[in-house]
Amino acid sequence: AAAAAADSGAEIAGSGAGAGGVAARTSRGTSPHRTTPAGVVGNEDDALVFDSLFESGNLDYAYRIGANEYDLQLRPDHKTTGHTQWFFFAVSNAQRGVSYRFHITNLNKPDSLYARGQQPLCFSTVASSQAGMGWHRVGQSIMYRKNGKKRGGRPLFTLTFTMRFEHDADKCLLAHCFPFSYSDLVRELEGLEAGVPEEDRCVQTSELCKTIAGNSCPLLTITSPRGTEEEKARRKGIWVSARVHPGESNSSLIMKGILDFLAGSSPEAELLLSLYVFVVVPMLNPDGVINGHYRCNLLGFDLNRQWKDPSEKEHVEIYSAKEVLRAFCAEREVIMFVDIHGHSVKHNVFMYGCDTKYWERNNASGGACPHEQYAERVFPHMMTLTSTTFSLPDSHFVAEKSKERTGRVIAWREFGITNAFTLEASLCGAGDGKRCSAQYTEADLQGMGRAFCLALT
Repeated sequence: AAAAAADSGAEIAGSGAGAGGVAARTSRGTSPHRTTPAGVVGNEDDALVFDSLFESGNLDYAYRIGANEYDLQLRPDHKTTGHTQWFFFAVSNAQRGVSYRFHITNLNKPDSLYARGQQPLCFSTVASSQAGMGWHRVGQSIMYRKNGKKRGGRPLFTLTFTMRFEHDADKCLLAHCFPFSYSDLVRELEGLEAGVPEEDRCVQTSELCKTIAGNSCPLLTITSPRGTEEEKARRKGIWVSARVHPGESNSSLIMKGILDFLAGSSPEAELLLSLYVFVVVPMLNPDGVINGHYRCNLLGFDLNRQWKDPSEKEHVEIYSAKEVLRAFCAEREVIMFVDIHGHSVKHNVFMYGCDTKYWERNNASGGACPHEQYAERVFPHMMTLTSTTFSLPDSHFVAEKSKERTGRVIAWREFGITNAFTLEASLCGAGDGKRCSAQYTEADLQGMGRAFCLALT
């Protein structure tokens, strides 16, 4: 088969918003008998043109295997041979009304919501300019199946889908989930502070750390500037973080909903900011997001498995976050830790928490558990009162051995935070209730952020 791609030459994206040095590849589809490097136009004028040389992009190779059929391969996370699930690339030179068949052939998850209703996302530049259409679901005849190939002894899987392009001379972006880049985050944070006098700002932005690639990892402190120093000192703390796994971009939309709500002018927001101090890390893995990773940082580490003993050099974001959390707990009572994720196998929005039985099984000193039994289940119940898409039955309160190094377990066990959760949102949508089978929109996910805040009131 013809590998119709060439290395971009940029291994790691540099610092700064919108860093364009994203490790990616760009290609034009060719026949199985011809190789065409990136940037060289082949003889077949009806071949699709693929491009992933942009922030958060991921597509490594494209092979033309039929008149309107293509095999695609994704780029693994840096320093790994796996974690191929996130895709984000552009397609152009398509003919309007023609059906094209795509096969992404090197996916590593043995199960996927693509087998149960999920569709890829598309953004058409023509539809956007003519009708204001944003990201929308596309694809028919979707299949997710084992393909007989292996990588590192583990089986690989293929996502297959068919789609028609609705416009001539269009450039369409296709993605695994709603993209939310580092540049999007920078713009969001600038918008929160725009036009607000310094003395009235409830959002204070600082830097958690510099990443391995030199990008700034933002840290936010959100509380009311009003009140006496004594009143401010009595406020309890809430920790919220997201995007430790770059490919779970829906977590950034939930985070956006939280930030927009807290920075708003509603009575509920004002009440929360008078009661609490929020410490927020909206993007725990900026390098991974910029470079189109699915799960890891640039050194190949899953950062959400490094909370127990993080390295200042190899896991700098988690090392710094843990130090900030330690200082936060020393300064005031921190009543909640929430790390937001996306889930690629389950429907609905739900929470994972810890339980007292875990403490009894794992506390070698034999000391009493500091957490009241079942106390961790109260807030998830409150979420069901503010959200029609939150599922209590899908929520679980157990700390498996495989999760012992994650943020929520360390926050619960080491820092004594009873309400330590991961908030999980399906990459697809609802699996039951009134919206059963409906796939989530950007508005749905941002609404979940608002529902989280309302549950705190």
